[in-house]
Amino acid sequence: MVFTDKRFYSEGRFQGKEEEKMERFIGVDLHKHSFTVCYMEKTGQYELVRYKLTPRGMERFKEGLTKGDEVAVEATGN
Repeated sequence: MVFTDKRFYSEGRFQGKEEEKMERFIGVDLHKHSFTVCYMEKTGQYELVRYKLTPRGMERFKEGLTKGDEVAVEATGN
């Protein structure tokens, strides 16, 4: 399911919780100037976050990752 309505997005960083070791599934959709990330918990609860495609945006994304996360990245181009 794809959401384009801005109310489903939050700007900034998803707050990962390393100490809980909760496994999440993370999907990354790449764009020309940004990338959109869907963080889904095992419960099905999710959050969509849009990051700028800059070194700082990549750093903010990496800061929210935990060891239990599984990440899938779009592998096609336009």
